Amino acid sequence: MARTDANPPMPEFREDYVLQEVDAAWLGKAVKQNANAGVAAGINSLGKEAELEGKKARAFPLRFVDGAVFLGPLKVGQVPPLF
Repeated sequence: MARTDANPPMPEFREDYVLQEVDAAWLGKAVKQNANAGVAAGINSLGKEAELEGKKARAFPLRFVDGAVFLGPLKVGQVPPLF
C-alpha cells in the first residue's frame, strides 16, 4: 500500500511571463466590461424561460416570508406590516 507524503515537493514556477502593473482606472474599466456577462448569467440562472405576449421572457420566483421579499434564493427587500 502506497503512503501519501504530507509535504509533496513544490511545483516548478514559470519565469517566462511578464507582469504588468495597472492602475485603478484600468482595472475598473476591465471589471465593468466583463461584469455584464456575469450579471446576465446570474440573472438567467435564477429564472426559467417563458413567453410573454409572443416574445421571449424569463419567469422568476417571487415569494414573501414574514415580510421578507425573495427573488429566487436572494433576499431583495423587506415589506413593513400592513396593519
